[in-house]
Amino acid sequence: MRTWSRRYLTVAACLAVAACTVMAAGQAVAQEPDARTLVAAAIDDAGGRVVAYQAGPDFPAPMQSSDLSWYSTAHDVRIVVVPNASQSITGRLLLDAHGGSARCAGNPNAQTADGTVQQSALFTAREAWDALERPAILINTNFFDVRPQLGGQGWRDTNCSTPFGVYYDNHDDPGRERLDGGIRSDGTGRFYRGPMGLTGELENGWGRLATFLISGDGSGASTIEMLVAPRPFENPAAEQRLDELEASGRAFVAFAGLSLLHPSGDVDMPDEARTGRSAIGYSPKYDRLFLIQAGSNMDPESGLTQAELGDLLRGLGAAMGVQLDSGGSSALLVHRHSGVFWAGQGVYDGAAPAGACPELEDAVCSPGISPDGESRRVPAWLGIGSPAFPGEPAPEYYGVYEVVEVPEEEVGPEIEHGLDDPDHTILNGDTFEDDQ
Repeated sequence: MRTWSRRYLTVAACLAVAACTVMAAGQAVAQEPDARTLVAAAIDDAGGRVVAYQAGPDFPAPMQSSDLSWYSTAHDVRIVVVPNASQSITGRLLLDAHGGSARCAGNPNAQTADGTVQQSALFTAREAWDALERPAILINTNFFDVRPQLGGQGWRDTNCSTPFGVYYDNHDDPGRERLDGGIRSDGTGRFYRGPMGLTGELENGWGRLATFLISGDGSGASTIEMLVAPRPFENPAAEQRLDELEASGRAFVAFAGLSLLHPSGDVDMPDEARTGRSAIGYSPKYDRLFLIQAGSNMDPESGLTQAELGDLLRGLGAAMGVQLDSGGSSALLVHRHSGVFWAGQGVYDGAAPAGACPELEDAVCSPGISPDGESRRVPAWLGIGSPAFPGEPAPEYYGVYEVVEVPEEEVGPEIEHGLDDPDHTILNGDTFEDDQ
């Protein structure tokens, strides 16, 4: 008989499995665990801490289609959940480091045929993490300009490009580029480092982008918002909102991506490619910020389609979300000692797994990042949190499951309570135990 046994399993996590039915003879028959309840159990086990959930065959991720039907995926997905986000979240964008902007400005080939200056230096995940002083979470953000540059060169040759859409951080960083009159020397507005819209290497048309902003310094209520541009070269609502925040003295970061979810229903047409994906979303109802990284360019089939990425955010309870640059650019790094609670596939005792970059001390990296932390060089990175999130790092219970074969005669009667039961009690003979 195939059932679910306990290994570092919390009482709340037992409830999350909640898949046993009692037959007429009084014997329990175990069902496969439900993705929604597994994620809910991980969040509950974390006790208010940030959660990193690794999806996989035994720990699926919850998905909800636009028609509100539910399904799940066992693809290789990492989901970081920041609880109480409006009360605690801080974010910083990598604007310049190691003289990168000056280097690009001094390269006459670092511009496209239409005169777009490629003023942003490119950085690997390791370089960005160090430049941002090793934040708790690092994720790539904006799509960037990959059009041919002058002299027959490209972004890989010059190591320079520019993010598409809004890319702005008004925190008082040392060495940050300050602007006079709100206009850069190349004519772009202060909220942009390049074009407002999105285009590809062959420039077959331009697309609009949505702006995602996080306002706050972690000492009070933050504002987490998303504004969708109506057209590729118009973004009035976002610019007005950013002006208001800056005029009020609020610190914030703002970056851009494709609209996956929005309360207005204004989303971008999804592509059908399965590849590595990065995304960020927010649930005002639960006050949770979600950072997602799926698959890698080493194994495109391990990733998600754009539609599935939106379904995942919807399944997690997000009401808004954007897809960030994806494919080979998709990268996520979590500080091993940040206090993040890990759960899911291959995770034991709530501790951080080895990740893809064991040679990079203190980091857990997504697939596609090399053992020493190298990755595709991109110009846009977001750091969330200081090296450690507030709160005690050691959880009281751990939410990791293991599928095992349990003899049918060992499965005892069970008493099951719902997820809202404050006692979090479940008794099931030798299969599930109550540690309290």
